[in-house]
Amino acid sequence: AKTNINTNRMIRSASASPLVLLERLRQRQYSVDRLRRLYAQLVALVLYDNNNDSNDVEEDEMERRHWEEPQGPWSKLWSSMQQRKRRFHNKNKTINSSSSNDSTCKTTTRDPPLTAPPKQRRHHPRGIETAFLSMAANRTSEPTFPIRDVMSFESDHQNDDDEEDNDLRRAQREERRCVQLLSDISTVLTNAMGQQQQQAALHQRANDDDHHSNEGSAPTNQVFAYFGEKNILRLLLEMVRATPTSSSHHLRPVAWTAPVKAQALQTVAELVSSSYHAASSLYYVLSQDTLNQLVTDVLPLDQWTDPALEVLLPPYVDLLQAMALVLSDAPQLSCFFLQVPKEAEGETCFPLFSAILETTTSAYATSNSFVHSTCLNLLVDMMQISNSANNDHSNHITAIHDWIRDAVGHHQILAQHLCNILLARYRRMVNLCSGPVVDAIRSDALSAQWQGLREEVDSIWNDVLVDCAIRPLNVRLCEDFLSQVFCTLWKEVHEGYTSWKAVSSSPMTFPNDDEVEDGTTRPQQNLVFMSIGVLDADVIPEREAVAQVAVWVLATLLDRLRYRPLVRMLTVALLHPQTNATLWTNGSSATAANDDAYHFTPGLHQIAQGGTNDAELEDNFFRQFLFQTLAGDFGEWRAVAAAVLLEHVLLSPSMDADTLALVQLFPTPDHEDDQGCDLDRAVAKFLRRPHTLTSDVCTTAIECVSSLALHLLHKTVSLSLSRQHRSSDPSNVVGSSVPSLDSLRGLREARSFFFEKTLVAHSNTDNVACEDVFVDYMEAAVQNCYKRISLYGSADNSSSSSTRQRPSSRVHAYQLYQHSCAFHSTKSECLIRKHWSSRTSHAEEARWNAQMALHLRAVNNVASRFLEQTTAIQHTESSSVAKAPKLELLDRVGELEEIFGVFSSTPRIGSEIDLRFRSSFFCSSGMTGNQVSSALKELKDLRSMAAESSLIGSSTELSFVLDTVHLFVIRPTSTSKKVTSNESSRGIILCCIPLLNVIAAAMDGAWLHVAVRHDNVKSLIKNGNMALQFESAEISTMVRDDLNRSRRLLRHEVAQKLKTLLAYTRGDSRMENDKEMVTAEPLEEKKTDTEPGR
Repeated sequence: AKTNINTNRMIRSASASPLVLLERLRQRQYSVDRLRRLYAQLVALVLYDNNNDSNDVEEDEMERRHWEEPQGPWSKLWSSMQQRKRRFHNKNKTINSSSSNDSTCKTTTRDPPLTAPPKQRRHHPRGIETAFLSMAANRTSEPTFPIRDVMSFESDHQNDDDEEDNDLRRAQREERRCVQLLSDISTVLTNAMGQQQQQAALHQRANDDDHHSNEGSAPTNQVFAYFGEKNILRLLLEMVRATPTSSSHHLRPVAWTAPVKAQALQTVAELVSSSYHAASSLYYVLSQDTLNQLVTDVLPLDQWTDPALEVLLPPYVDLLQAMALVLSDAPQLSCFFLQVPKEAEGETCFPLFSAILETTTSAYATSNSFVHSTCLNLLVDMMQISNSANNDHSNHITAIHDWIRDAVGHHQILAQHLCNILLARYRRMVNLCSGPVVDAIRSDALSAQWQGLREEVDSIWNDVLVDCAIRPLNVRLCEDFLSQVFCTLWKEVHEGYTSWKAVSSSPMTFPNDDEVEDGTTRPQQNLVFMSIGVLDADVIPEREAVAQVAVWVLATLLDRLRYRPLVRMLTVALLHPQTNATLWTNGSSATAANDDAYHFTPGLHQIAQGGTNDAELEDNFFRQFLFQTLAGDFGEWRAVAAAVLLEHVLLSPSMDADTLALVQLFPTPDHEDDQGCDLDRAVAKFLRRPHTLTSDVCTTAIECVSSLALHLLHKTVSLSLSRQHRSSDPSNVVGSSVPSLDSLRGLREARSFFFEKTLVAHSNTDNVACEDVFVDYMEAAVQNCYKRISLYGSADNSSSSSTRQRPSSRVHAYQLYQHSCAFHSTKSECLIRKHWSSRTSHAEEARWNAQMALHLRAVNNVASRFLEQTTAIQHTESSSVAKAPKLELLDRVGELEEIFGVFSSTPRIGSEIDLRFRSSFFCSSGMTGNQVSSALKELKDLRSMAAESSLIGSSTELSFVLDTVHLFVIRPTSTSKKVTSNESSRGIILCCIPLLNVIAAAMDGAWLHVAVRHDNVKSLIKNGNMALQFESAEISTMVRDDLNRSRRLLRHEVAQKLKTLLAYTRGDSRMENDKEMVTAEPLEEKKTDTEPGR
């Protein structure tokens, strides 16, 4: 303690500043001398023969101590401390040598007793090797122990448990010590690389300032020079290679353990990353081919134990990532990564790419999402190097591109792995989908799997197919995708279709003979089988889940894939009228017999060409199944997936006019009965069905099919205009194509069906209560559908600009995109719902019918407006430049705003209102003058308090004002209760309530209680109750009667307008001819000549 006190005093009195001392300490910590000491300790710990290295380090250490002897006031203290350390070191050395001699003499003259304490017995080398063998990272059975420096003892097998524990603890200590030494060496090297980069930058800057860039050289790095002199990189490689069965016995068993190997890999990875900007160091690291050997020796991964893989694989992936980063940024170094054989018969190897691919496809990487995603990104980076457009290194890039292009075996491995990923996710989705149709937990899990599928397609398939653009790899990916993924999904759908068809066509015998005589049978088409997935108590069987999820996966692939050839091949395989069923059924077995052969891409070419003598084509069952499902033959739950898949086909940017004509989805002008009308007929058939199951599944199905009908109309008009442009004799091609769309008539008939269903529920116009309910749920349905939105420029390009714009207008409109197939395709509730949704009461059924009526009204309005714009374009523009307008999926509130008035602007709270020509009654709400003042002060942002200060006063008198559509509570500006007709009477609005929101009114003497649907208003409305006090009970009765009369008249007027709106198409949908549909007149809502007055 006294020595430390004196040392601290002398350091404080020294002339050197603390910053200088810290800098000296940092230099010593990252100096070449410290690297010498660390390397000497590592050699002593790892290698058996380390005498020469340790002697060199001791000499260097003595030289360093002599050289670093400080000068200054505390040099004497430093010298005395060094002398004490030398005397202590020599004394210990003498004692150790004498004790070793004594023990040698004892062993030669007399054997030690076997019953001696364990701490007095010499440690057996065989015991610690056994401990290291139990900690080894490799899967070994018969190790080969090193012979040198190992003495055989007959008592090895007699070691007790305590000695084995001591051996294991000593092995663990040596392991930790070795890991720490490797970590310290890595830190010193990384710091040295950073200093070398800074010195090189300063040297280059100095040369640039002196205008002598070629004179002088950058200072050498002593740390890295010593690292290269001792060949430490080769030692790290040997440590990674060391196994109990290896032939190199100069390494101690401490190098067998997984943490030591992992730290060696991490050290090399940090060395590569830090030497990236130091050219000389990077060239040295790459020139010895050590990195290629290192990444190759770790493989195959099954040579390591499972606990060792958890430790080894993360640093190994870091090393691969560092090497890939170097190659990506410096393609001119590709000669160090490509191993060119010395003999002519050998093949060029790319160890880095092969190692990344094998690591990606390993079982452990598949179970570790981080490792798997990192390796996949590295593969994409490697393939994007070969597609780089850097002309400065075109020769090196060409070498990488040629190798990846010719690596057929690697193409097959990668393609098979990507297909297995898709199939594995498909199986997980099937397992989640099987079970009860209502389950929130399974629905959330299925949504996560769905999101993962979209991310895999976006980040893996699109990057490999589109961004890399290696044609042989793309062909192999398409072939394997068709042979593995598509064939599997095709078979699952085929088996599901077969089971559905068998069940729907089989008769069912009644169980009780007493109820039905003679065993009467009836078809099963309209029984429970048709409602699977619709009722909340349904259970989805496995076969049903397999087929449904297969259709959804195909729809997602058609939506997310951006590689046009693959999307077109998938579309032709699914929707072409002819197909080769044998190819899809036996395709996987044919591919397994010969992996190098291509079967499916030539098969699709034959299908597109109409078949040959070798390939017999038959009707495509998937096309028939898809159209039957869309028509609702297998239930409404299944129709959603079919509508989503077909809409993705229509909206895919990969679909051109030739491909759509090939699959025959649209009718031709000359042949209205051909196969091109199958899609149109299926949509119309579904829309004409009597939809009576009021559940969320039916709602989703109607919304998806109506959205498909709109896009079918838009695509038909676009193709017709393109044919008109290409034809030599321009004619009204649109007029000949649009009338043939049966789906338009189906939309109109579906709207009429739901309009009638809505009117039938409230056909009794004499019942006032029934009329009130009708108005209430229609108003709620309108407010739920039509929301206030902002339009930026126009409705269809609201997000056209990347910068945020100010909205040009705000309107109430119905956004059909939120009810389209594209919107529902991202929701897992189309398969598994989170909540119960069945509606059994008449009121809920009426609300559902009203909601569907408003939806189909909006769809027909959009179709009508689109046809009007198309007709206007044909008449105003020449046929050579005519282009179909954009489909605007937005329906403004229009006539409904005039009917209800809830969307129109209402008087602002705090503004003044004229009381003339309005029924006005003086009243009070029980508020004091201070409460009235506080209520008016809340309107400070609407009016100036200076103008209001003269109107507040001390009176608490209010006025109850009735309008034709509103109810007001105002603060009159005039205190006189007698107002003549010529006198201007005005007041400040405190509360404004639409009359449609008034539920009922009741009186209690002079008090009038009004039940309203309104937010709380301070001292006026609380929990939907407004209480006002009038001068007498007679006035209160008069106000109640006047309020009920105005409310009844308004509701009757709204009900009559609604019935007129809903009844204008009854019986008209099948009477109008096709030519009127071209001009979109039948889709317009006809307005009556006379409207009922208020």
